[in-house]
Amino acid sequence: MHKHPRSLDFKYGVLSRGSSQYNEGAKEVILVKWRNKLITVILLLFIFLELFSIYKITTMATFELKQTVFTYELGQEVSQNIEDYVICPDRIKKSLTLNLKRVNLNKVGNYNASIEYAGRDYGFKIKIVDTKKPTVKLKKLVYYVNPNQPLYAKNTVAEVNDASLTQIYFLKKENSEELVKEKTYEKVGTYIERVVVRDEQGNAIVIIPDMISSSQSQVISILIHGPHW
Repeated sequence: MHKHPRSLDFKYGVLSRGSSQYNEGAKEVILVKWRNKLITVILLLFIFLELFSIYKITTMATFELKQTVFTYELGQEVSQNIEDYVICPDRIKKSLTLNLKRVNLNKVGNYNASIEYAGRDYGFKIKIVDTKKPTVKLKKLVYYVNPNQPLYAKNTVAEVNDASLTQIYFLKKENSEELVKEKTYEKVGTYIERVVVRDEQGNAIVIIPDMISSSQSQVISILIHGPHW
């Protein structure tokens, strides 16, 4: 008995359609797998970026200047220690660079300074001030001069210690703020002088002598004794 050709064609057609459906299914499975892998990679990338952002934010949050202006007295050593200027984790301290190149340690003023971290400069100010009065050592306590002979204030002082330049004066009068660098005396007698040593920042010390009795000699006697504040 022979099979009808049409029945054979039907059978092969069914087989062909089944094979195509199988291939389509396999392709869909592969696509789903690749899609899942891609989604996984994207999620991992987002997680990494999020963790990195958290790390950066945490790091930057813990790196900050202690203040924007740091004040030093003239003549005082300016710190080279980074820890004196910033708050930061130990792990990044070696990555910091302190820049004090523009700071003039020998002159009063405001100077720009910075700390470099991760390619960025964090600026702050170094303020050099002079707030200390000079310290003074006198040559002697009593001076004798002839009438109309000048006495210079600078000649009464043996030593001055101060971080900046100083000038030496007499008070012109006892209750006056006017200053003079020399004095002369016309009449014989005893005079009490106040020596003023002032630096270029206006810090001053006034050396106030104690009272003495009148002199009977033919020269002028001046007592300088102090200091008193």
